[in-house]
Amino acid sequence: MKKRTGFVSNSSSSSFICEVSGACESGYDAGLSDFEMCECVNGHIFFEKYLLEGLDVQAVKLNLVQQAQKDLDNHDPDKVTPRYEGHTEALKKWFPECKEDYAKATAWLQSYEGDNVNELIDDYAEEFDEDSHVMPAAFCPICSLQHVQDGDLLSYLLAVVGETREGLTAKVQERYSGLDALDAEVVRLNKGTADAKGPVTIGKTNETA
Repeated sequence: MKKRTGFVSNSSSSSFICEVSGACESGYDAGLSDFEMCECVNGHIFFEKYLLEGLDVQAVKLNLVQQAQKDLDNHDPDKVTPRYEGHTEALKKWFPECKEDYAKATAWLQSYEGDNVNELIDDYAEEFDEDSHVMPAAFCPICSLQHVQDGDLLSYLLAVVGETREGLTAKVQERYSGLDALDAEVVRLNKGTADAKGPVTIGKTNETA
């Protein structure tokens, strides 16, 4: 989540950065909804106008099941993620409850017969005491790769070429005298046709960045 907070005269100041457009909104005692912004379950923040449209109920139900499975795996003491490293004993205590929550969620989703996506989200949030303002990943342009962030693209490219960020950084620093020299090489490699800077966007949201 990209959020900055501070305090002035007992009022909290918050600013939120849209991870699709890069635009920043800020104000005192303000939340995402005040700026017509929202957050997905994976922490991506963006304007509501970028929410994906045209999703059917079955696709969203499947996405919610996948998210429930992801949450379960994240709390599995036998599959400790970096986030919970060092908390294995606590996970062992939480995991039975997590499995119960997963079973309830999947059973509820399988039996749900409504055909309206918005009602599904509201009903699911009410049934499981979830925040209805946090969008499932199915609606997120970043989770669905309709908008690809530079960081995610870089991670993919590094994996493809078999490099680490540290190793590639060292090579760049050794080969080029400064940013101008690096930019010139990027332009040459791309034959002057590609803009290597700025957001990389593929596909469409209901309003392009």
